[in-house]
Amino acid sequence: MTSPPDDAAPERARSPFEGDPTRLDPLALVIWTWRGAFSLLVLIVVTGWMPQVGAALLGLTLVGIILRWMRFRWHLEPDAVVINEGILIRKRRVIRRDRIQTVDLERTLLHRILGVTEVRIEAIGAQGTEGSLVAVDPSTADALRRTLLSRSTARTPVQPTVPAESAGPAGSSELADPSRPHGRPDGEPLALAPPPALGPHPTLVLAPNPGPAVAIEAAPDPMTELAHAPPERLVLAGLTGGRVGIAAALAGFFFQVVPDELWIGRLGTLIEQAPDPTTWVGMRVLVVMVVFALLAGFFLSVVATVFAYWDFTLSADDEMLAVRRGLLTEHRDTVPFRRIQAVRIEENLVRRLLGLASLRAVVAGRAGTGRDEGTDYLLPIGRRAEVHRLARAVIGLPEEGTPEQGPPHLHPMPPRARRRRWTRALLATGAITAATWFLLAPEMALDPRTTTLVFGGVVLVLAGLLAEGAWRGLGWDDLGTHAIVREGVVNRVTTLVPVNRLQVLETSQNPFQRIAGLATLHLRVARPLMGTSPRALDLSLEGAEDWREELATRVASGGR
Repeated sequence: MTSPPDDAAPERARSPFEGDPTRLDPLALVIWTWRGAFSLLVLIVVTGWMPQVGAALLGLTLVGIILRWMRFRWHLEPDAVVINEGILIRKRRVIRRDRIQTVDLERTLLHRILGVTEVRIEAIGAQGTEGSLVAVDPSTADALRRTLLSRSTARTPVQPTVPAESAGPAGSSELADPSRPHGRPDGEPLALAPPPALGPHPTLVLAPNPGPAVAIEAAPDPMTELAHAPPERLVLAGLTGGRVGIAAALAGFFFQVVPDELWIGRLGTLIEQAPDPTTWVGMRVLVVMVVFALLAGFFLSVVATVFAYWDFTLSADDEMLAVRRGLLTEHRDTVPFRRIQAVRIEENLVRRLLGLASLRAVVAGRAGTGRDEGTDYLLPIGRRAEVHRLARAVIGLPEEGTPEQGPPHLHPMPPRARRRRWTRALLATGAITAATWFLLAPEMALDPRTTTLVFGGVVLVLAGLLAEGAWRGLGWDDLGTHAIVREGVVNRVTTLVPVNRLQVLETSQNPFQRIAGLATLHLRVARPLMGTSPRALDLSLEGAEDWREELATRVASGGR
């Protein structure tokens, strides 16, 4: 019996990584059905439609979902990812790899139950998610993410494992050829020895992956963990983070759901029964209500923070940072080193008193949709020295001093900047006190003059403390390859900017700065539409002009 010729052998199965258009996992039907049918059921219940009409709408929805899945195809080309979709109107979306900003992996509770992952691709200049693969095998999703974000434009995915011969000695994270750059702003490998709070990690030296491969089977993640936020830290982050806006959102939802006559009637009754707030009894009741509102805000802040950042882990390889977080919905966000324009160390007033801070990345081209506010966090909370050390490592600044080194020593702004803030504090105190007198004096049960003077004195003390803190919070430094600027009193922000990331240097003066001989130097970097670029606020005019010229010279020479 003779064997069939070679050309009669069945063709080897191809994959989307080799250019073969591929459907999503069939479980995408379940996810789309859940998302579409839920909204439709709500519409049916609210409008009170007939059951026959509801059944017909559900049937049409299911048919549309099936046709959508059958038409959906995706694959990789040498320099792009291609997505074909659409039923009546067919679309072919080609996302060039050199325009891809991030590739995030997301797993909702339903995704976890089904064992699939959603891949979200964001490109530079887009207003949101440019391409979404709603249901992909987890190993395929991870390989796709590393492939799209790698510098190589080859069609084959990057190698998901580190060969044994390229690994360092036992117990070491040192990879092969640490002298090769990995795409950070300074082009040097990342060397980081995390402090004990991050766990017993060895010294980390990152280098590029060994080379391409054609297999996409599940393999250990080659990324090395840099930081981890345990649950107790997340509770502390919620207590000190100020997510009180969530309380307002829940209150708004409550007022939309509860009938107007019910809550308006109850509210009117409470207002009629409440004591006069200008009396001592009324003031005590008001204080109790404020304390209750603050406690409710703290509780909601803790819950929201724990849910959003549960199991927060920051990892890195030679080309990108990766963040894993989330309790109900697991997010795996990516931050390529080549897109990091700056890092921001944020310390609100409470965290400064406790020696804590958080770290965020300023990423170029991030879609400004506000879909998820946690995508740029590199560490939601940590000790100040730990956060500053991680920031220096991410942005390419060499280590200085001891491992517990905290914030850098910055140059203060001139005394004219201090006088400007004290002048504003005095003017604000006078305006608030005068407004209090004219609005409340006729209704006060207590002596209006005494009450106003006491109130004005308290406002003056608070305004003076804020003015002095605002001046002391200003600072700047020039480290040659990097610039550091700081501002803020209630929320102090220290920004580290590589000089070779600067796009525009601009000095500006408002009328009050011109009177005081001050100016602001704006260090504009490539970043999304939302937010502002770093700035050195209230430098002397001469100092701002000189520093701008020095930075412009270095930017022209490539940041050196």
